[in-house]
Amino acid sequence: MKPSYDQLLDRFQGFGTLEFGRPREIIDVGHEYGKATLAKWEKQGRLQLLVATEKVQQRAARRVRRNSI
Repeated sequence: MKPSYDQLLDRFQGFGTLEFGRPREIIDVGHEYGKATLAKWEKQGRLQLLVATEKVQQRAARRVRRNSI
């Protein structure tokens, strides 16, 4: 199986570097890929792990010890 980055690049092969007139198509390709990837991660349980990890990091950042004066 190809890494996700390669799969994303494959979807953009039809677009040239300077095709500024096709932004909606490019955005739609990226959006659909992102939705599919997030759905796959959710099905695999990876999305919950990422969200839980982020919440733990946020809580840890708030628990900074304050020095007494």
